[in-house]
Amino acid sequence: MSEELEPTIGAAGYTLTQLSEYLDAGRVPYDAAIEEDPECERALAALERVSRASHDLIELESAATPAPSGAWLQSMMRGIAIDARAGREIPLASLEPEYEFSQSEGVVRELIRRTGDAIDGVLIGRCVLDGEVTEPGAPVHLTVSVTVLGLQPLHPLADRVRDAIAEALALHTTLRITGIDIVIADVRSAE
Repeated sequence: MSEELEPTIGAAGYTLTQLSEYLDAGRVPYDAAIEEDPECERALAALERVSRASHDLIELESAATPAPSGAWLQSMMRGIAIDARAGREIPLASLEPEYEFSQSEGVVRELIRRTGDAIDGVLIGRCVLDGEVTEPGAPVHLTVSVTVLGLQPLHPLADRVRDAIAEALALHTTLRITGIDIVIADVRSAE
């Protein structure tokens, strides 16, 4: 039986499991290799949000149903590991032609994740940027997987998530977003 190796994140070379254990230990002792690595920082931030949401969900569901399945948590963890990677370099417009600026695809996915997670009852899963993000002005289509926490009307919620993400991307990137699909991947509720 072959054991699947867990991919590492960032230059620090830590796995998502190791980052989760570091977070569980309260980030003590301080590890500069983790704390100063942008990919590890994105993964830690996402792990913190998933942990908070999982804790809140377990409290809500504890009286009525069993805790979220391990498969759901594993799915969220896989999405974090994939999205934390730097990915492609996205050029940014510059008024100074002698300077070139860019941001990583991982930074954009973290922006999407933070924006969506800030909406009450929403936990962002996988974010996929489809298109030539490395070509300025090329059309880019975004697909975002969402877990809804609690019972609420899904269409208005999806519209709020889409609008918030579109606004954040317009403000913080130079991507030409041609569409944003919000996929409700799961609904978690105590009822």
